[in-house]
Amino acid sequence: MKKNYIRFSLILTVFLILNAYLTGFIPIFLSNTNNFNEKSSIKLSSPGKTPLWNYTTKGSVNQVAISSDGNYIAAGSNDNKTYLFDKSTSTPIWNYTIGGEVESIALSSDGNYIAAGTGGLDNKIYLFQRSSNIPIWNYSTGGVINSIAISSNGNYIVAASKDYNIYFFDNSIITPKLPLWTYSLIDDFVSKISISADGNYIAASSHNSLIYLFDRSSSPTKTPIWNYTTGDESWAVDISPSGNYIVGVSDDHHIYFLDKSSSTLKKPLWNFTTDIVMNDVEISSNDNYIIAADDAGKLYFLNTLTTTPKTLLWNYTAGAAVWSVAISSNGDYIAAGSNDNKTYLFDKSTSTPIWNYTTMGNVNSVAMSSKGDYIVAGSDDFNVYLFFQEVPSVTGNIPFGNFYLIFMVIGIISLMIITQSKKNFKKKL
Repeated sequence: MKKNYIRFSLILTVFLILNAYLTGFIPIFLSNTNNFNEKSSIKLSSPGKTPLWNYTTKGSVNQVAISSDGNYIAAGSNDNKTYLFDKSTSTPIWNYTIGGEVESIALSSDGNYIAAGTGGLDNKIYLFQRSSNIPIWNYSTGGVINSIAISSNGNYIVAASKDYNIYFFDNSIITPKLPLWTYSLIDDFVSKISISADGNYIAASSHNSLIYLFDRSSSPTKTPIWNYTTGDESWAVDISPSGNYIVGVSDDHHIYFLDKSSSTLKKPLWNFTTDIVMNDVEISSNDNYIIAADDAGKLYFLNTLTTTPKTLLWNYTAGAAVWSVAISSNGDYIAAGSNDNKTYLFDKSTSTPIWNYTTMGNVNSVAMSSKGDYIVAGSDDFNVYLFFQEVPSVTGNIPFGNFYLIFMVIGIISLMIITQSKKNFKKKL
């Protein structure tokens, strides 16, 4: 009978120890016995909130972009150049001189493809590969390319021009380079455009108060899946990587949250009333969080859950208008660029900035890596800035909570007691 107890105790102990190791309890316990499931202190690029590096161009930096892993950074400047950087150095991998200001820039998730849109006397859409500063192709339009986006794998590119057209390209079709489809707006232009990770869906906001949703399919007479009319000019839109949700902002003092489903009379899942006209908005990759910014510098942080009335998680007011926001994939970190010359970084848990950094000009654009560990900013002071923060790894949940350690101890003690009892029993014999 005692043999059965011993076998049971051994099996129980081995099972508990093995599961504790596989679930990460033992490594976690050994490395930090006092702080389970909590974030460690955030380590900034330096105590003085200085950037990892900055690079000075010869014109205002209009837009920046960063790869998902933070390894590559692209920038478009009024010095008529497109720049590509590696995170390890401020010396560009390459730059390319174009015939006009680079108004918009986008990077594929792995940083292998760079899309750029120009203005001035150029008005072209360019596609580059990381390995060369020679464009793979370019396409001429009739106006400034004020917004451009690229799918995660770089296969699809969409651009909005002030010639009142949206242009959609399939990257696999190289020569001659023609759009897969074009959509023409009547006396209207798209203020911002966004594409889902797989390139299947495209969202656009327009100067004429409309938010549009398109699919990527080709058609001689391209039409949107739906459009929604806001109360005033709509200046920004974002689509979740899944393509399931679209968020837009408008000068009618509202944030609108919509889904991709088609309906005759499209209605938002919810809307939120803001204080003033809105400038920018982004949604986290997990579809859970939204960050939006207005013309008075106020940031609005919300979750996407349908609640009535809709309430803010928090808000923060910068010293001047905020024109660019970015959010990490899980929504844990938020960056903002303001006309008070500052770049801000926030944690989702509080409206108090983790840090801010002052440049010598308006911060026109910010972008953030997927984890939120790298933040890039472009400023009117002609500089591209790269910041870094150590993002703590998330620890797993401990099975049965704190009782798991108790189970382990009970198993070991039981084995010791039974083993000792067996020895005493043999001595008596």
